[in-house]
Amino acid sequence: MVRWWRRWGKRKRRSVGSSVELDRASLERAFRRLGEIADEIAASGRVFEAVGAQRQRWSKDAAAHEALTASVNRLLVPGFAAHTLAQEGTALLRLMSVRLSALRSAYEASDERRGLAWLAKIESSVKESEPLLRGTLAETAPYGSLSAERVLASLLRPE
Repeated sequence: MVRWWRRWGKRKRRSVGSSVELDRASLERAFRRLGEIADEIAASGRVFEAVGAQRQRWSKDAAAHEALTASVNRLLVPGFAAHTLAQEGTALLRLMSVRLSALRSAYEASDERRGLAWLAKIESSVKESEPLLRGTLAETAPYGSLSAERVLASLLRPE
């Protein structure tokens, strides 16, 4: 596996002159990925909105148990995807905060105003994304498993 990563790295290697450039390039890639994650979660969210309003009624009505089961089966993959993407986004935010801190120190030491202004924009987006990802994790927690039985049991458990 290590050999594969080395070969992949050699193919993708660009000339990076300093750790500041490396951190900035990494932060830019992470920011793009965070946007992709947000888009994917938003697409999954539309599916949940259609079913979410009916879930409260289904969990209390014994006759509606079949409808809830069908809903779980329909939402199992989108729910798992949204939950896993939110986990990825949360990990990405932690990595981004390390890069932000390193870059801030470097830009402050060199008094680079443009770099600091760019970091401020990235930081505001990161701060905006964090509660949204945490909320998605909480809302999709029952879908953290691909087992329909576990998801159904979790949804029927009283809050």
